[in-house]
Amino acid sequence: MIVKINVEDKQILHFNSFQLQQQFNQHHYFELRFNHDEIGLPSLINLDNSRDFVGKTLTASFGYGNDRVQDLAGLVTKVELAQNHGYHGFQVVSGYSPTILIDRGQDLDSYLDKTLYEIVNLATNGTPKNDLRFAINATRKAPIDYYYVL
Repeated sequence: MIVKINVEDKQILHFNSFQLQQQFNQHHYFELRFNHDEIGLPSLINLDNSRDFVGKTLTASFGYGNDRVQDLAGLVTKVELAQNHGYHGFQVVSGYSPTILIDRGQDLDSYLDKTLYEIVNLATNGTPKNDLRFAINATRKAPIDYYYVL
């Protein structure tokens, strides 16, 4: 049971579906579908109010019971309109976990003789600091003596 979904400060009270795909070694992907008039005027199909969702944070709280609620934060990367069988349309808001911001694609870096702290700093260099919070507190302080292919 989903308890609450927000895109920044806009709560989505009614939605058709929420899908979360969690894969090993991949970024989590989410897709939220809701009636087009949830954030606009009834019978007016447009993206004026939702296109600004791109780049914003979607948060979803879900679970059973107050003591087992899980929170998800994701970055909205796409907003589109969809329609089924000629009926009223709906909006689709989708995106990925915030780790997408540090994805550099196929890359080869040498981390020989670098500490874990230095590796994290190198891997996240260029990532906007206001988009992700880094808490680097590695217990291993010695340099790592191998290289890793990302």
